[in-house]
Amino acid sequence: MNLNKARRVLVNIICGFIPGKARRKQVRAYLNSDIWRYKRFIRHDLGVALYNVHIKYGYGTKNIIILVNNKWAYKFPVGNMNINALANRELRIVKAMKAISPIHIPDMQIVDMGGVCVRKYEYIAGKTFGELKRNEILENWDNFSDKIAEFMYVIAKSAPDEIADLVPDNAKPRAIMNGWCHTDICGNFIVDSNTMQIISVIDWEDFKYGDFSKIFTSSLDLGTDFMQMVRTKYLNLCDRDKK
Repeated sequence: MNLNKARRVLVNIICGFIPGKARRKQVRAYLNSDIWRYKRFIRHDLGVALYNVHIKYGYGTKNIIILVNNKWAYKFPVGNMNINALANRELRIVKAMKAISPIHIPDMQIVDMGGVCVRKYEYIAGKTFGELKRNEILENWDNFSDKIAEFMYVIAKSAPDEIADLVPDNAKPRAIMNGWCHTDICGNFIVDSNTMQIISVIDWEDFKYGDFSKIFTSSLDLGTDFMQMVRTKYLNLCDRDKK
């Protein structure tokens, strides 16, 4: 048995004692990943000492995200499924949408780590919807939903030439709830903790073109109610455009 297989066996044994599926996935991803190698890589890339380092996990633990020095977020992939293709696709999308989006999109770079594309983002300090307190959401409900509805409206009707080749060949003609869409908006907009204003939208990996009428739900507390409000305001913007 080689070292990698032995490591996986040991990790599986350890994780067998950890309650909760989500927590087990996080611990498994952490133990199966070479965190110290990642930190050495970041130190070499930045050329400075690392401080205030935090480790987070991407959706479904597809990525390990290391936040560094309050300036950068590095995304290291877990697994080997089309890693580089996904990273390069996201970079193209971010570059195309930065000029269009009414909400700030963090800068993104790709850094090579021995043939693996590591995504490096501008770090945006704040809270995601899921990190907000219930009262913070309710007190800013209208403002948040106004901004997200406008964001969806502007993005959906855009047609950037830089990513025109990513539109599916069988795509239907542009219509209401059909076009470019960030498919996980509720979990990925960032709110300034002091001003309670939306300051950024992150994670463009699953951005796509097509029918997005079924995205208005969320597993987050108040998420589905919020997204239904966004849906109503988005449709109002579409109606206004017809007049």
